[in-house]
Amino acid sequence: MNKLKILNNGINQSPARKSIPLDDNANAFNNQLQLIATQIEQEKIEMAQANAKPEPAVPSQSPSPEKNSALSAISQKLKAKSRELSEKGKAKMEQSKAELDEYLGRTLPERTISLEFILPITKSKKDIETNFQEKEIEKLFSAKNKAIASMLEIADRELITLSKAPVSNSKRIALLNAYTPLLSEKIKSLISMFERKPCNFDDKKRATMVDHGCSALKHLITGYKQVYADVYESANIIYGPQRKTANLIAFQIMDLLYLEQLLTTSLHLPVPTGAIKTVNKIVYILSLYEPEALSHLHPSVSLENSSSVEELFIAFHLLNKLDRHTLSSGLHKHLKQYLNQHRKLVSTIPLTVTQRLDHCEPGQQLWCAAHDQEYLTQLNHTDALTPDNSMIYLQVQAFFNQVKQDYITCLKFRMHNKQQNITSLAGASTEQALLLMSKLNQSIIALEKTPKQIFTVFINQSNLEHLVA
Repeated sequence: MNKLKILNNGINQSPARKSIPLDDNANAFNNQLQLIATQIEQEKIEMAQANAKPEPAVPSQSPSPEKNSALSAISQKLKAKSRELSEKGKAKMEQSKAELDEYLGRTLPERTISLEFILPITKSKKDIETNFQEKEIEKLFSAKNKAIASMLEIADRELITLSKAPVSNSKRIALLNAYTPLLSEKIKSLISMFERKPCNFDDKKRATMVDHGCSALKHLITGYKQVYADVYESANIIYGPQRKTANLIAFQIMDLLYLEQLLTTSLHLPVPTGAIKTVNKIVYILSLYEPEALSHLHPSVSLENSSSVEELFIAFHLLNKLDRHTLSSGLHKHLKQYLNQHRKLVSTIPLTVTQRLDHCEPGQQLWCAAHDQEYLTQLNHTDALTPDNSMIYLQVQAFFNQVKQDYITCLKFRMHNKQQNITSLAGASTEQALLLMSKLNQSIIALEKTPKQIFTVFINQSNLEHLVA
């Protein structure tokens, strides 16, 4: 097209073209060329305009104030949620680190209170011939034709051997746990037997059976004490990962000590030497280093329902302080029933002196259990409470008041020849209830009149400063 335009322009402007007249054919051809050139120019202009045409502008719409406010609120919520998640993540990491440090024993306090357990010396492996197996224990107690006396004799012999065997803690725990429920059932059968008919120690067979039962239970407790002492006296890095196991074993020791007390009560015998001190020691140590473990519930072999270390501590001392030896064997069942019903009226007071003083009320009497003593001390409200922090205090006044009230109620039933309906004495006749409450009331009166015992407490100054802080 450009060539045509140039040709056309050249022809029109040349001198020769002007001097020679054009005929009609030439004019027609020239007009045709001019038309083509005009069309080409028009197309070029249109194409240039099309290329230079701007994009149609989209009309801008400014957001409304309501929309701006909503967007701002959403943005603030997102930022707040982001900060919250960040803080939660940081807190969770810190918590996980704290739990890990505690698990590894890094943040646990040093356990400076000595257990003072008297434990047997283990022998070398070559001196122990018995191959202990859990299935053999189950087989022993599941034998249908084997008498209970024979079971107790074998169990006693094997537990004595186990207490001297150099086995690992895990193996010892497995064997003890296999023995505990099975032996406990036999011990409770003995208790029920003696509640129905008192034990006649002149009968050598029965006396021997009782001896094996008491000895087997004693060595079962000893086995758990061996494991607990080994873990408790270890470094924190070893103790930390085994804390739950140690606390459970502490409960099992308390549970079996109370079962042992129930057995000796049914035989009208005192608790074995060292039992009271062990009970006080375990509770005191847990109060210092593992206070949360005091209230944890576990299945119990000595009580019908799940129990805790604190509850067993109260049950042990409550039964031990009452005059149970002059009570007829036929009333022991009702005594346990009554104590189980009202044991919650007795409570312990934390170690800190301030809390102790806040809990004391006029007329309140306290029993004090020192961790290195074999007896309880009784304090009246007028006695000064010193900040030695070496004892656990028990509040018993509410229980005393309940005994007095129930004794009066039984008297009224008897005077009017009515059947007693005290819930905690269900199943007992009016005469049995009155006799039991009369004995308990006499025990309470004697305890209230008992002068305070004198004793010495040994505790180092660092422990005192740690507890008071």
